[in-house]
Amino acid sequence: EIDGYSNLGNVASISANRISYCFGLRGISMAIDAACASSLVAINEGCRALYMGDCNYALIGSANFVLHQSRFISYSKARMLS
Repeated sequence: EIDGYSNLGNVASISANRISYCFGLRGISMAIDAACASSLVAINEGCRALYMGDCNYALIGSANFVLHQSRFISYSKARMLS
């Protein structure tokens, strides 16, 4: 059954915020999708924020969950996978 809370755990931007909330973290939280470079981009964003004085400290984490194969089947059919 679909209700007002169905997508809260499935959307990356909301997931990042919910994880921060569960750990009691305050401040900006964001999900970064840069294909294979997501971890590197996240580290770059954290370092940039520290360098520019946007924050005093940064906690950077990375995870990739493959929960459904349809995306990769589509990529394969489009010959986008090596």
